[in-house]
Amino acid sequence: MNMNLFTTGLGYALPAGTKIEIQMALLVTAITLLALLPCITYVYAKKRGHGLTCRDAIRFEIILLKSATIGLSRIFLLVIVTTLPLIAIGISTEMSMISVTVIEALLSGQVLSPLPAGVHILITISLLSLLASVVLSHYYFLRKYGAIYKLVPLYFERNNIKELFNKHFDIYVALLAGFSMYALVIVGIFVSLAVAPLPLPTGIAFIIIAYLLVTVLFNKRYDNAIKLIERITKVKLH
Repeated sequence: MNMNLFTTGLGYALPAGTKIEIQMALLVTAITLLALLPCITYVYAKKRGHGLTCRDAIRFEIILLKSATIGLSRIFLLVIVTTLPLIAIGISTEMSMISVTVIEALLSGQVLSPLPAGVHILITISLLSLLASVVLSHYYFLRKYGAIYKLVPLYFERNNIKELFNKHFDIYVALLAGFSMYALVIVGIFVSLAVAPLPLPTGIAFIIIAYLLVTVLFNKRYDNAIKLIERITKVKLH
């Protein structure tokens, strides 16, 4: 059987070359529609009796595309700002739990010493990275803006929060990405505990989980969170 075939939804296979041709046709169609958008706008405006020139239609399309691009980039930046500290804490926590597991195995005699020099370096880097990620995330973000992760569940409980995001649901989706990462990091650390239920990694895991829960759940600085969203997205929510 020719492995360069792919199955369609109609129950038969097409050559891989046909797949490329279909993709190229869709790309050309999209570009053509984008190029024809000023003309479509111009014809529609003429039918409605508006004094719009073809140059005005092109200018309108450029402004529209520019606004959409800037808006999406700011939403993407909001996602990065809310997820990056959590990703750093999550990865460094996983590395540190592995490192202290090795240390505990070494102390209990389950691993023969001495360890290779590279292992010592990796253990040191992982522990320092956890300390650095927690300190920097706390000082520059979580201490001031930790309440931003509570806005997603509060959307269903408080009318004032719901009113803020009803007209800007794209911002709410970006915050949902941050809240999901917050939950995934905590769940991921719990899963790691099931793999390595030893005293040292368990201690690190519970310290980080407690830190994340306390820093967010007891953070009442909602004004800071709203101001951060407004500063990144350039959208006035109040």
